[in-house]
Amino acid sequence: MKSVQVCALGYFYQGDYSIPLDAARELRNHNINVMDISLGAIKAASFLQIISPNSLLILTSEKRGNKELRIYRPTIDRDSVMGWTDITMGMRGYFMDIDSFISAAGSLGALPEDTTVFECEAEKTEGIGLSEWGRHCLQEMVDRVLSFIESPQ
Repeated sequence: MKSVQVCALGYFYQGDYSIPLDAARELRNHNINVMDISLGAIKAASFLQIISPNSLLILTSEKRGNKELRIYRPTIDRDSVMGWTDITMGMRGYFMDIDSFISAAGSLGALPEDTTVFECEAEKTEGIGLSEWGRHCLQEMVDRVLSFIESPQ
């Protein structure tokens, strides 16, 4: 098995934005430790700097317009000035989106080069519970993460 730190960036009571937290619960049933980084970019980046993982998987949800599970390696910009500009422009009330998190954590040097994002399209963006699509994407996310972790390096 790969030595991988899995993190979840999601929000309860925000519809499909809770998919990563539900996925974290399911992955823990498979003895996979998942760190909740929903507590904010600065705190999460600080924790990542302390544990300094070689490989990082981030589970998240975002509304981008295509019903799919997106798996991608983000561009990590280590330019701190741009990172902080993006952070102030990307704040949304009490939570931060994945792009702002990547920008903040990247500018702080907290993300390893081997970072992969598993991102479900958020169809339902408010309330308790997942959309039908969200339930499907949750299961696909869990299956793909398990497959990713268990595959040979």
